[in-house]
Amino acid sequence: MELIAGFAGAASLFGALLFYFGWTRAAATFRYFGIEIGLLDLSFTDLLLRSVRSTYFPLLLIAVLGLGAVLLHRRVINSAHAPVLGGGLVVVGAVGLLVGLIANAGVVTFRTAWPTVPAILLGGALACVYGAALRTKSTGTDPIPRTARLLVAGILLLLVFWLVSSYANFRGTTNAIAIVRDLAARPSVILLSERELHLRGSGLTVQTIDGDDSAYRFCYGGLRYLIRSDSQHFLLPEHWERGRDAVVVIEDDVSIRFEYLASTDPTFCPAE
Repeated sequence: MELIAGFAGAASLFGALLFYFGWTRAAATFRYFGIEIGLLDLSFTDLLLRSVRSTYFPLLLIAVLGLGAVLLHRRVINSAHAPVLGGGLVVVGAVGLLVGLIANAGVVTFRTAWPTVPAILLGGALACVYGAALRTKSTGTDPIPRTARLLVAGILLLLVFWLVSSYANFRGTTNAIAIVRDLAARPSVILLSERELHLRGSGLTVQTIDGDDSAYRFCYGGLRYLIRSDSQHFLLPEHWERGRDAVVVIEDDVSIRFEYLASTDPTFCPAE
């Protein structure tokens, strides 16, 4: 029963981390376009699926490192050098924590968008904890008090969530930049409307449709699909640029027809 309870607790924590990662990543991606995630009706499943691709390699790496750590631990724990190794890990971890705290204070900066500071702090904290545990186990000294253990576990958990949040923001922003860079790879959209929509954007075109045989009077081209949420279509002008162009948001309406095309070339309204 204890094993099942432990597995259930670990699974719940893992699911919470995946959900939190997916939410933070999506928030960072759409915030790049000026869209708050509260405007999007993303389900729990949507957020989990959005997190899978970005977490696959990190989780695989963590699993491999964890397996290596377990195998190494079995060799180290009964070694005569365990106390020395434990002390060395405590020193290395303390240096890592010091560097992380200094960097977090802005005294030292890293020229990378990757979440270096929380990674260093978490690594330093883990090195200190394992080094101290190794020395305690090897020397037979009094174990760490339960209150201190709970405090350390809480600090480690906070550092994990900080790293997950920072990495999710990093991946979300990177994903948004990739969307803009490869905008031509996204589905092209043509809007046919009974009334003028007064849309603007770099690369967006509008054409008046003449003739009594057409149910529509305006055709808008030069748009790319970003996301659809509930009854709203979020579209980008063909040459969208952050800070210059707005995201086009169109509600589902019987007076508007959406045409989606798989085209890498700019798609404009057909000539009359």
